[in-house]
Order: sequence, then structure tokens, then C-alpha cells
Amino acid sequence: MCLYPVSDIANSLPLIRVTPDMSEKDGMEAITVLGHCNGSLMGLVRFSGQTSWERHPEGDELLHVISGATNITLLSDEGSIHYLAKAGAAVLIPRGLWHSQRPDPEVTLMFVTPSAGSERSTEGHPRTRAWP
Repeated sequence: MCLYPVSDIANSLPLIRVTPDMSEKDGMEAITVLGHCNGSLMGLVRFSGQTSWERHPEGDELLHVISGATNITLLSDEGSIHYLAKAGAAVLIPRGLWHSQRPDPEVTLMFVTPSAGSERSTEGHPRTRAWP
């Protein structure tokens, strides 16, 4: 049995400045991996800066804000949905929806993200190629 003191780990995370053109390799090096669960990667990250767009066709993504806040934009068939997730919030990103984050001004979060099939777009809005 393994126990992870998530709050202790989260308090010691370095602050990473994310940019839309950050490589996937650099992004993976910025996270603390906790493990895998049902085909998803579980981890912690503390960051500032606008993320690129991403989506996960193989499953939903769970975000739990540990400290700070982040502005989440989802692209649905009805248009853009904006949500400010503050410390304590748990957000479920539905399978296949493009989404991005802009911390306010930084965020520490735990995530459970499908490992297979994730896609990223660094060209702005994946549907119109403009940032929201």
C-alpha cells in the first residue's frame, strides 16, 4: 500500500511558467506523477501562464484545484464556456472537448487525465485559430 501526502507534495512544487508553445516533453517534466488509475495519469502541477488547447477523446479529465485559481475555457457545440475554478473546486472536463487554462495568477492542481489519445493545439482556438 502506498500513501501520498498530496498536500505536502503540492506545497513543495516549483512554479512552472507555461506558454502555448511549450513542448509536451517540457510539460511532462514539470509535473509530479502520482501514478496511474484506470488508464489515466494522476499527477500534481503548479503553474502560471496560458496553456495550449487540449482534448482527450478517450475519456473525461478530472481537475482538483488545491490552491490558487484557474480560468478554464471549454469549447462545446454551443460555443465557449468559461469557468473560474478556485481552491477546493473539482472540475470534470467531458471527453473530447477542447479546453485550455489561464491561472489567476497561478494554480496548483491535481489531475487525472486519460493517457491515450490526447491531442494538443498550439495554433490558438482549435476551431477558429484565435485565442478566446
